[in-house]
Amino acid sequence: MNEILIPGSRSEKFEVTLICFPHMGGNAYHYNTWTDILPTDVRVLTYQPPGRATRIRENPFYEIKSHVDHLLPHLSVVTERPCLFFGHSFGAIVAFECLLALRRNKFKLPNRIILSAAAPPSPNTLREACWLRTQSDSELFDQLVKMGGVPEQLLSYKDAFMPIMPTIRAELWSLNDYRFDPHNHEPLSVPLSIFSGQDDQAVSPQSMAGWMEAFSGEKNQVIFPGDHFYTQTQSSLVSKKILDLILSDLILLIKNRI
Repeated sequence: MNEILIPGSRSEKFEVTLICFPHMGGNAYHYNTWTDILPTDVRVLTYQPPGRATRIRENPFYEIKSHVDHLLPHLSVVTERPCLFFGHSFGAIVAFECLLALRRNKFKLPNRIILSAAAPPSPNTLREACWLRTQSDSELFDQLVKMGGVPEQLLSYKDAFMPIMPTIRAELWSLNDYRFDPHNHEPLSVPLSIFSGQDDQAVSPQSMAGWMEAFSGEKNQVIFPGDHFYTQTQSSLVSKKILDLILSDLILLIKNRI
């Protein structure tokens, strides 16, 4: 898997794999703490997109489809064993499209998908592109702050963001070009969990209910204290809830085998 799916520190013996898809500009290391919190039989793999962290020298993708094509050969192997997808913000869109691609290519699907802090599928644009065309990287950063797209603890590190702003700009363009009409697709039978931060100014918990139209199986929503980046401030609560879902899915899997 090289630098595409980055494993946590423990990955030798595992029963379940949690595959994480990070937010715009985020990287695999945002999920390292989950490896320390979750039990040793849960392996954490995180997608490391080009243009970020260890892949900073690679050109970023300008289309969601490019991320999916990049990931599909690796995901088709991982999903042969019990696993869950967790996608946060931009990563939720990538995770969702990977799920559609796995089904389209008749690969095995994950046992559950968790979509976090992301606007639901729409046949219309997800982001207004006009300000992308004209703003400098510095102005784009300021706009992201206004949108609630920068963690509060990083607001004073604006200069450190400048090297990854081309990647963030590319990912914003990919969101602007992304379309999905749930009425033109057969609903997915994979169990769905929606995670939200109760004070998220970018994507409210109420607005995320639209995801349910794209799924026909078990569905639930969990709201955590915090804003758009509640996964960082509430990592213990989030990982505990993920573990609860893993255990319930494993029990169901065992029952279906009996």
